[in-house]
Amino acid sequence: MEHPTPEQVKAARLGAGHTQQTAAETVHRASSARWREWESGRVRMDKAVWELYLIKTNQVATILKARLSHK
Repeated sequence: MEHPTPEQVKAARLGAGHTQQTAAETVHRASSARWREWESGRVRMDKAVWELYLIKTNQVATILKARLSHK
């Protein structure tokens, strides 16, 4: 698994139907500020946090399929 792009972070959040606050809480962040930084590209999301979010929102298969189709 690679670091997600800001576009992937936002798409995953929207796919889960989450607000930035809910998404942040899903990965044990108290504030949505960090999530906004990930979506803006100001800070790169850690791979472990990305994987955790995908697992908790049942999006692992969707992301893996998208990666395979772009190869």
